[in-house]
Amino acid sequence: MIRRPPRSTPLYSSAASDVYKRQLLKPKLYLHSLDHAVLTALVTLIFAGLYWAIIIAILDFVLHSIIDYVKRIYTLKTKLNHNSNKFWKVQALDQIAHFSCYFGYVIMVY
Repeated sequence: MIRRPPRSTPLYSSAASDVYKRQLLKPKLYLHSLDHAVLTALVTLIFAGLYWAIIIAILDFVLHSIIDYVKRIYTLKTKLNHNSNKFWKVQALDQIAHFSCYFGYVIMVY
């Protein structure tokens, strides 16, 4: 029988987990996502009507929140700051994700 050495620390730190969960409680994330959802709804309303404006606004709010939350948690875990090249690569992926959502909305509507 193979015996593993005892673990000195738990697999996941509950303190770190609490920090990440607190990010979900901050209103800044939701206000930012709401801002994008409202503006996206206004543009969609002009081009596609009320039905699609409501659907796209809800979808945009949820997706924008998820994308920004994941980016925030990743930058916290890896301790990235504006001075590192990796931060800007993550920022580029974030923007690609957001623009992909908008591309998807156009495909959904038309």
